[in-house]
Amino acid sequence: MRSNSRLLSDTCAAVLGRAGFQRAKSGRLVMRSHRLAAAVVFLGLGSSIPSAAEEQPLPRFKAPPNAYHSRYGGELLIGDRTTKELTYWFHLTGANNHVCNMTGTAIAWDKEHYRFSNGSCVLDLIILGRAVVLSDQGNECQKVHCGSRAYIDGTVLFQKK
Repeated sequence: MRSNSRLLSDTCAAVLGRAGFQRAKSGRLVMRSHRLAAAVVFLGLGSSIPSAAEEQPLPRFKAPPNAYHSRYGGELLIGDRTTKELTYWFHLTGANNHVCNMTGTAIAWDKEHYRFSNGSCVLDLIILGRAVVLSDQGNECQKVHCGSRAYIDGTVLFQKK
């Protein structure tokens, strides 16, 4: 019967073997060179691919924007609001500190309803007095602008008095 430490060592070696490591004659674990090269290439490419929830810079508002906040630490800025459009920026926090970040210009549908559309991402901003409701149709904006445990649809943000 093997000792617990030997069993743990063999289990770790099996897991690491699937990750591209092998045991050398000396007993030490070393990475197979072709797997290392593949990992370096993959990691190098990954650094140039933007994150789904990449931080968005604040737009240049012409005047100080109105700030709205959610109970969970989210923030929405709305500025340059006219009868035709508004500019928005938000940062929402979801589970495990996953975030949603988005900015853009939304077109007015009526007095309280503005819509941003970019391909399959359709975001509605519905302004109800001192509150704003965000509606992400089909959760398409979430797929592009959020981490896996953050969401946009149904978020309500309130303006402080």
